Amino acid sequence: DHAFVADGTSGLLVIDITNPASPFLVGAYVMPGVTQDVAISGDLAFVAVSTSGLLVIDITNPSSPVLTGTYNTTGTAWGVAVSGDLAFVADDTEGLQVIDVTNPASPVLVGTYNTPGSTVDVTVSGGLAFVADYTRGLQLIRVYQNEVDDVTNNVGQSLVVNGTSGAIRRARLTSTETVGISWNLSADAGANWQSITPDNSWNKITVPGAQLLWQTTHTWSLGLNPTVSDLILGWLREAASITSITDVPGDQGGWVRLSFTRSGYDFADEDSLPVSSYQVYRRIDSTVLAALVCSEGIQPADDQLNDLSRNSVDPTSRRLLGDRQFINGGATATAATFPPGVWEVVDTILSTQTDNYTIDVSTTVDSSASGIAWSVYLVTTHTTTPAVWFISEVDSGYSVDNIPPNAPQNLVAAYNTGSGNQLSWDPAPEADFKNYRIYRDTDPNFVPSPGNFVEGTIETNWTDPSYDGGWVYYKVTSVDNADNESGPAVPGTVTAVPEPAVPTAFALYQNHPNPFNPTTSIQFDVPAGGGKVTLQVFDVSGRLVKTLVDGAQTTGRKRVTWDGWSSNGRRVASGVYFYRLSAPGLNQTRKMVLSK
Repeated sequence: DHAFVADGTSGLLVIDITNPASPFLVGAYVMPGVTQDVAISGDLAFVAVSTSGLLVIDITNPSSPVLTGTYNTTGTAWGVAVSGDLAFVADDTEGLQVIDVTNPASPVLVGTYNTPGSTVDVTVSGGLAFVADYTRGLQLIRVYQNEVDDVTNNVGQSLVVNGTSGAIRRARLTSTETVGISWNLSADAGANWQSITPDNSWNKITVPGAQLLWQTTHTWSLGLNPTVSDLILGWLREAASITSITDVPGDQGGWVRLSFTRSGYDFADEDSLPVSSYQVYRRIDSTVLAALVCSEGIQPADDQLNDLSRNSVDPTSRRLLGDRQFINGGATATAATFPPGVWEVVDTILSTQTDNYTIDVSTTVDSSASGIAWSVYLVTTHTTTPAVWFISEVDSGYSVDNIPPNAPQNLVAAYNTGSGNQLSWDPAPEADFKNYRIYRDTDPNFVPSPGNFVEGTIETNWTDPSYDGGWVYYKVTSVDNADNESGPAVPGTVTAVPEPAVPTAFALYQNHPNPFNPTTSIQFDVPAGGGKVTLQVFDVSGRLVKTLVDGAQTTGRKRVTWDGWSSNGRRVASGVYFYRLSAPGLNQTRKMVLSK
């Protein structure tokens, strides 16, 4: 949900693109030079900064990037790419710089290749770096060795491919290969190896560990060249692993779909610690915990609610902060290995020895137009030995109300009431109702938009303060708490008190539209017998802009249009104007706004 922009002298900009139609800046890091390029890998941004070389920025919290490490190349750093534990920097005078970022705090130069001209950009794919040379075009440089170079034993071996915590219990391998290849795996960084067949079946790891490597041995024979062109390696740890938490589509919110991969003990042939079930836990924030305390009589420690108020989920970094306790079945218990926070069990799933499990679980709150509301989860793996169980890493997701409310029912419009046009409708039946939106226009086929929105209300009736006549049209929508808006309702019933054939007094009405551009209409009444009428437009300083009417008028309701031009033939500027009606027994002024 974030874009990372290399913005010259402004440095690294972090932009929230959760709503692609309305990006906004959430964080920045000012660089010691001109920021030329950026590459993202995990929670790190690798930035090419002109005369400062490579800067490694921790973006775990996108709103507050932190400098982690630097490597200053000799010339000007123009471009950067990252692949595995290596950063590739395009330096205009020294060519391609290959920098080991295994330790991001201390990058180390491990290789260079000086192109014929000025190196200005780089990207890496497969075993090749594609380098843009300013004067010599595209340069292809091999940066990874994909041929066996152990000519004595004909062995090829990977670096550690699993960087997560937790002991690996099972692994499987699938490859596209020719004849003459045999495979070994090690879960303890190469201290112990075991043979494996690349048939996509799960193999029990004989010596568990947290650092997985693969190894191939190539057996050469006449006319056959042992090669591997594709490799897929999977592994299962002791604990289940959450793979995704997504909103349940097409619902009223309050639910997410959580998927996780099984534990390495969740197999029918497991003879040591077979898995019996999984439990999904959800973190409770302070407001939820307070409600639970009241409803179930749970008595947490005195400082627990204070801790929860202070240690809430950070919606930007999505990292967990908090206390040291969790709620299990309505009773407070302590677990030294449990993550910080207050937790409750939301569901239990029995083991079925399948690779993936998916379950719909409730959230603590829905997201809305005001922002994303994260709910935080973990999954515990329970074996047939009650005292032995495992905890997954924490992950988070959010729910959204995807269903708009129904349009208001039985909308009625009454015109010429003497006190403004009046609308009424039935109450909304939705439990998550927020308010109604009223739109008005002179075109009966208008489409509701911000330009014709006139009022928001929670009431089921509304009187138009600006109109008391039948030359405008109305539409009303319903809005829920997630800011989903219904389709528009139009009046099914329209009533009208006939306009008086002869007005009883001079009167001035509100102009329409207001604000307006480029024209607006103004109505006024002239009673029986008529009379002299003057209608004039003034600016905010009181200067006369234009006289619209000046002379005797016959009986009836009159309408005049102002086109925004002054009496001296000039188009007036945007702003507030006043129009005043002067007639026998009446001097009345109203305000209008010209908006360009």
